Amino acid sequence: MNTTITSSATNAATLTAMAYQSSSGNGVGTGSTIHNTTQQVAQSRTQSEPPTLSELKKLVSEGTALFHDMGSNLEFNIDEATNQVVVKIVNSQTGELVRQIPTVEMLDFIKAMKEFEGRIGKLINDKT
Repeated sequence: MNTTITSSATNAATLTAMAYQSSSGNGVGTGSTIHNTTQQVAQSRTQSEPPTLSELKKLVSEGTALFHDMGSNLEFNIDEATNQVVVKIVNSQTGELVRQIPTVEMLDFIKAMKEFEGRIGKLINDKT
């Protein structure tokens, strides 16, 4: 499995736990279970050893079930411009976006920084 995708999926699971805790305000119950599972996966792995597909599936499944019970859908996407995992919590009845991690503003900032890095690299290459 691609390490970048695996790392991004791990980040998505962590973001899911964070999203639940910030939306519930207390971080107890099933959200804590997701957070605990995420911590267990992180502690059992090193930087060079990504989590297994079954561990990632378990985290995503727990997160999806939790938000479904709360009347929301949990969506995972990859932003093509930044290659960042984007987690969205959407109200299942209205389709309204409840929360997005990272925010649109953060994705725009990351995209602008990547474009800036590209211009600096071109400038350095042109001068040499």
